[in-house]
Amino acid sequence: MQRIALTPVGAEGTGPSGGMPIPQDYVHIQGTENTWTAWIPLGDCPRALGGLAVMLGSHHNGVYPVHSAYGAGGLGINTDVLPFPWATADYQTGDVLLFHSLTVHKALPNLTNDRLRLSTDFRYQPVSEPITEGSLLPHYARLSWEEIYAGWHSTRYQYYWRDLPLNIVEWSPHFHRSATPQEPGA
Repeated sequence: MQRIALTPVGAEGTGPSGGMPIPQDYVHIQGTENTWTAWIPLGDCPRALGGLAVMLGSHHNGVYPVHSAYGAGGLGINTDVLPFPWATADYQTGDVLLFHSLTVHKALPNLTNDRLRLSTDFRYQPVSEPITEGSLLPHYARLSWEEIYAGWHSTRYQYYWRDLPLNIVEWSPHFHRSATPQEPGA
């Protein structure tokens, strides 16, 4: 089970009117910065449908300061002060956007009145790098692994990571604690 994030037509970025915060994934997943996200639209996704945009070159400068934000993750980045351009595309079925966990990215506004953008994302990292326990759990813990595996005919791939030599590290609330308050109306 995945979450469905709905935002008002035309909403972009961070703010009480809706939209998603502009993040770097590492702040939320932690473990290792050497993590890559594969974002996949589940069908054609022209710009008007609200695809994903990445800030070119933003992954070269480490973790940026964060502020409290409305929406998924509760943290955002002030991109107005960053000197990097945004890049996006008209995505087609079969496209995959790969980006580093320090890449600043955002969901673009859905400007259509009758279409919903569906997408999924996966994260990849070397098995030798640190990983947090939360990255090994079902997203948002809405289901347990036992519930997910119920009815599987084979146990071959169940809990496969338990046999790997993982370096499990603690997730830190540091970024949430150090976030500056969101500006009113931002």
